[in-house]
Amino acid sequence: MKSVLVKVVGSILRSLFISIVMFVIVFSVITREFPPNFGKLQGSWQNLQQMAQLSRQIHDQNKILKSQQAQDGFVEDADLEKLQELNLKRAELGAGLLKRRSRGGFGLCGHRGA
Repeated sequence: MKSVLVKVVGSILRSLFISIVMFVIVFSVITREFPPNFGKLQGSWQNLQQMAQLSRQIHDQNKILKSQQAQDGFVEDADLEKLQELNLKRAELGAGLLKRRSRGGFGLCGHRGA
């Protein structure tokens, strides 16, 4: 009974050690640094979340503009400017992701740019 328990615990510890080593290796490859730079991953993830949020806002603003166009035959300049601002913010976030990627950091998919 005791030998079985020792084998099970040894197996669990060995698996845990291998998992930790693989975790460090994978994220070192993704960030191209050792030890892994999780700040890069976190920054890229936050930018992607902001881009998704801006895309939803742009979609909503487009709906507003389409309904104004259908009702009144024209759109308000303020609403059009808001759409342009949202598109500009989204473009800036995308450019920031590409800039990180070109500096050798983690970009959209972690592959080095050509």
